[in-house]
Amino acid sequence: MRIVHINDCAFVGASLVKELRARGYEVGHITRSRSLFSKTFGIGWKILRSGDADIYHVHYALQDAFLTRLLKRLDVLHCHGSDLRWKIHGRWGRVIKSNLRKARKVIVSTSDILSRASEFNDSAEYLPNPIDTEIFKPRTKKRAEGKPRALYLEKWYEKLPPSLEESLEKYGFFLDKVKGKPHAYEDMPKVFSKYDVFIDQLTIDSLSKTCLEAMGCGLSCVTYLDKEHFGDVVERLSDPVVRTAQGRRNRRYILERHDVRKVVDRLTTIYKEVKS
Repeated sequence: MRIVHINDCAFVGASLVKELRARGYEVGHITRSRSLFSKTFGIGWKILRSGDADIYHVHYALQDAFLTRLLKRLDVLHCHGSDLRWKIHGRWGRVIKSNLRKARKVIVSTSDILSRASEFNDSAEYLPNPIDTEIFKPRTKKRAEGKPRALYLEKWYEKLPPSLEESLEKYGFFLDKVKGKPHAYEDMPKVFSKYDVFIDQLTIDSLSKTCLEAMGCGLSCVTYLDKEHFGDVVERLSDPVVRTAQGRRNRRYILERHDVRKVVDRLTTIYKEVKS
């Protein structure tokens, strides 16, 4: 079976491609940048020249999916969040809805957008975000003693609640708020090793891919599930024994639900169903 992945989001496509190739599948991966040429004529030319494939798997429901429909086939449309949370309500909404309707199979990377996808395509299915647990794994050396350290990656759509910042200060945490994306994807395990707690997005009812990676590294996390009781959560996490226990549970959760090998087990079945 020859498979072509088109575009990528949060290295989901790259992780899937890596595992598929390890299993002996012939997999092409077409990527693009955010420049106007690359995401229009550039990606279109790459799709046109990609040759014949049994499965065309497109990440994100915008122009990449439309061009694949136009030039090849939209076999699998993989939605990743913002395309169905925000973009679908904007000027590109008509294109997104059309792509959803025309796709032979729709998969979503977070469960909170499944109902939206299902409005336009009955085949919609939640496929957990894949985590490479051989890369994102607990640190081998114990972190140096001192204040427990918490990491928050700032986002355009939310601000860290003052009550959470106050709780972290009250219970002796060092909080590192980082703007933008200053670290390369491959450096993130090393970055996580410097922290004890990861603070995820709090206004969206799903775990981000970065949070899942932090969990794979055995970090404790503050998530949207905790937004009604930050004080109690932070107080518990100020105990190193509690942090260690939660970190181990988080690691087990990732191994059971998000390990890339288990995700690809289901994905290859989806490919066979679409191809048949």
